[in-house]
Amino acid sequence: MRLGRHTVRSDEPASLGGQDGAPNPVEYALAALLSCQAVTYRVWAVKLGIEVEDIDITIEGDLDVRGFFGLDEQTRPGFGQARVAVQVRGPETPQRYAELQAAVDAHCPVLDLFTNPTTVRTALTVVRLPEQASILDRPGKDGEGRTT
Repeated sequence: MRLGRHTVRSDEPASLGGQDGAPNPVEYALAALLSCQAVTYRVWAVKLGIEVEDIDITIEGDLDVRGFFGLDEQTRPGFGQARVAVQVRGPETPQRYAELQAAVDAHCPVLDLFTNPTTVRTALTVVRLPEQASILDRPGKDGEGRTT
């Protein structure tokens, strides 16, 4: 799939019908939150004049696949919870880093997506094949019909 100028792949593990050749969509969601947190920490550290020598962020999430598979309609198909652990190194006081964390929590766009409802509008376009056409009847690249 294309994301701006970049091409990314997505897959699922074999247990979910994939080949495990790339991260799955929910792993990308966690990666988006992690990377957005890192960027937001750097931006707001500069903005607040808080020195950060290094920052280490880890993230994990709880996903109950019963919601995805429709096995339990009371279970969300998405994350029930995500946990972000931030370790910041630098010369500032713990209070200054708490101020930085508060600014990040208030301004991180992907954290906002995770914590607040977002309106999503989906447009569906259906392209129907002619009723008589099967895959064997459709023209190939050279305009000739395909045969087996």
